[in-house]
Amino acid sequence: MVLAIKSGSSDAFAALFSREFRNIKSFAYHYLNNHEQAEDVAQDSFLALWINRESIADDSNLKAFLLTIAKNKALNILRTQVRFKRVAIEKSEALLNIKTLSSSYMESQIDAISLASAIEQAHSELPEHIRTSFDLSRLENLTYAEIAKVKGITVKSVEYHLAVALKHFREKLSHFTQTRSLVIVFFGVLAQLFVIMVSCFVKESTI
Repeated sequence: MVLAIKSGSSDAFAALFSREFRNIKSFAYHYLNNHEQAEDVAQDSFLALWINRESIADDSNLKAFLLTIAKNKALNILRTQVRFKRVAIEKSEALLNIKTLSSSYMESQIDAISLASAIEQAHSELPEHIRTSFDLSRLENLTYAEIAKVKGITVKSVEYHLAVALKHFREKLSHFTQTRSLVIVFFGVLAQLFVIMVSCFVKESTI
């Protein structure tokens, strides 16, 4: 989808808008507590993405990209509000939201979304016979011998499948280790599959 949007595909952009607009608006509303402002932030975020589409990296996660734009736009609104709010409790709330949005924790949440999406994509790219072996091992906690029995293949084949899968994940996720730590705070919305995959990747990459 990234390449399609970069090339100017209005259909790809419309699909992204349909899929993520409500999420971006909800994110902004959580901090602004104003539906109209949250909608403006979401619309402006998509507009900024479209205007700057040609400069987006090919491996970018578009949802994380939009959240980063929305975060910065929400911060601008909150900082303006702080200057004009007269009620102390409202000013304190705005300052607290500014602190939260500016924190490294917020950055790690956005990073987690990007990483989760990259993991999901890498998982979907695995050949089915390798993906099923990986899932039986990491999600079902079956031993190599048990997987071999279930699939009717040799233990050596299972070992090969797992080696190929882990190599694939390391290659697809390598840019995360180059730019930031993989010690990321995973929050509730991340599926168990992603958590398990990341733990496998971190373990393998430290050997």
